[in-house]
Amino acid sequence: MYETVLFMHSWLRWLLVLIATALFSRSLFALIRSSTYNRADQLFAKLLFHALNAQLVLGLLLYGIFSPITRAALSDIGLAMQNSVLRFFAIEHQFAALLAIGLGHIAVAKGKRAEGDRAKHRALFKWGGFCLLWILIAVPWPFMRYARPLFFW
Repeated sequence: MYETVLFMHSWLRWLLVLIATALFSRSLFALIRSSTYNRADQLFAKLLFHALNAQLVLGLLLYGIFSPITRAALSDIGLAMQNSVLRFFAIEHQFAALLAIGLGHIAVAKGKRAEGDRAKHRALFKWGGFCLLWILIAVPWPFMRYARPLFFW
């Protein structure tokens, strides 16, 4: 079960990166061109919202139930804080991911409630950009000490 949830969590991160990048880019170009806020923009905002929630559920399953890494880290948190890999998966990854999720939810809410097309795009650009940044920070990139494969098989 661990491998299945990790597989889904790993692949969903790339979908999240694509959706967040698309939303950020669409909003940037809409601001530059003074475009209207349309159904495609709404769709990307909804996709981001639902993908973030799905990623949160998968992450919570890994963190709380299935992951042997977090189980080991939480069994001796003092020792885990001295080990960069254990610290990343016990604390840092969750912090960055929860921040990204919160910022993504703020982006969608502010984009939905803003008055006028420009204000909607500005909210999605600003808060969606922060969300994308924290998603990228949360990823265990291959060049880091706590690396994961780019595509988990």
